[in-house]
Amino acid sequence: MRKILAILLAMLLLTGLLAGCGGGNDTPTEIAAPEVEVTAPEEPEEDAEASEAVPEAPASGIDPRLVGIWLWDEHSAYEYNFFEDGTGTRGAELLDEITEFTWSVTVNLYLVIETETEIERWDYDINVDRLTLTSRQIPGTQYSYTRLGITPRI
Repeated sequence: MRKILAILLAMLLLTGLLAGCGGGNDTPTEIAAPEVEVTAPEEPEEDAEASEAVPEAPASGIDPRLVGIWLWDEHSAYEYNFFEDGTGTRGAELLDEITEFTWSVTVNLYLVIETETEIERWDYDINVDRLTLTSRQIPGTQYSYTRLGITPRI
């Protein structure tokens, strides 16, 4: 009985090996891969108006996203006005406290404001119509502004 079981076991193993090798012939069996059509991923369409409305920040120079009038969130009488030519004004016209300045954006993407008496450095973030200025010179000093509009330099 043991011989019969051994022979049956050997036949089962041999049958399994032959089935795994493609039926026992010397020619390898090719398995056809399902045909898959490969296409390039689609690029999302850019909204022409959105790309014009929110220009990207430059590597250095003037960031067109800053151009405009920004009202201080703490008191709407105080404002920044950044002009396209790199000049600007800030202060409260009601109090006759207007300071003129020049401004630019560095290669490291921070804002430099230069008045007659000082040079200020600010990290800035623009989120739609919200400007946040964080001082690079005075730790913890941060101000936020809301865009009012754009005024051309006259």
